[in-house]
Amino acid sequence: MKASSILLCLCAIPTAPLLAPAGALAAAARPAPRGSLDLAMTLHAPPFAVAVAGLVPGLGQLSLGDPAGAGIALGAVVVPAVLGWPGLLGPAHVAPSGAEYGIPPVVFGDQPLAESMFLVGAQEAWFVQDFMAYQQANEDLAPQRLVGRRIYSVADLTSAPVQWADFWDWRVWAAVAGSLASDYLIGSIAPDNTPPGKSPFQAKSASYYGLSMPPGAAYGINVVGAGAMGELAGVGEESAWRGVIQDEIEWDTGSPWLAVAATSVLFGLAHVGGINQTSAVKQFVGTAIGGAILGSLYVSTGHDLRKDIAAHSYYDAIGIALNGLQPTIQGNNVFGINYSF
Repeated sequence: MKASSILLCLCAIPTAPLLAPAGALAAAARPAPRGSLDLAMTLHAPPFAVAVAGLVPGLGQLSLGDPAGAGIALGAVVVPAVLGWPGLLGPAHVAPSGAEYGIPPVVFGDQPLAESMFLVGAQEAWFVQDFMAYQQANEDLAPQRLVGRRIYSVADLTSAPVQWADFWDWRVWAAVAGSLASDYLIGSIAPDNTPPGKSPFQAKSASYYGLSMPPGAAYGINVVGAGAMGELAGVGEESAWRGVIQDEIEWDTGSPWLAVAATSVLFGLAHVGGINQTSAVKQFVGTAIGGAILGSLYVSTGHDLRKDIAAHSYYDAIGIALNGLQPTIQGNNVFGINYSF
């Protein structure tokens, strides 16, 4: 792959949350009819170019020959922007909930569950439809790439974390354990200079959307939300990073392990600037190692994207649930639960 293509993808992927509205959820799940507007066949564009173009609202659906879906996707970007919804093309969400603990407000964090799920779900749906456009472009123009490979549907990808075959695969849990262990090791070597967080079980009371509840029940909401957000992140990010980027680098270089290394570096760079107080170096190193583990799993399972989705989903769900045990640390209270200490 040319350096310019890698740079274009690196720039495009992190901007997807600004381009991915809730309407993309419906558009991604629509059956993709073959039509005269199939960009790969009409323009004979390389599959990777189709994937990058698919990050532009509507072009992903057009590349699948679905003009109706393109209209839905484009309209769902414009309408929320006009309404001023946060996190899309409107103003960024600034979370106030950390203020009572003396924590500076952060962007895209410590916010109500519905808003968190909306923003993350929209982004990940965009990544899934982008993978579907890439897969079809390969079918149309480079079918030799798919020999011996599974052709995935949206249902195949979204159901991976709840498939018993994936849940009971020891390789999936080895990847989860390796990622969690690397996080712990990095945190031990270079701990963050942040005060210890308080546990939700130390709280006197809690409330959510104005509804009072025991702190334990509030933390239960965090656990349920962690599972849902983990599933969304696993499906979307693995579709884009392993299903498109790593696959393309492997085809262009002929080396699966070079593809793992290159994709891991890009994966780490794209995650720098997160919502917590961890340094940029630690964000990069931790995410790059996690990407290398997931990329290795993808290669070792014969490019089974469902295994990667399952591992990524479980890792994120566990991480979010564990962070919720210290909700007073900036970025840990992902769903904006109000605890009174």
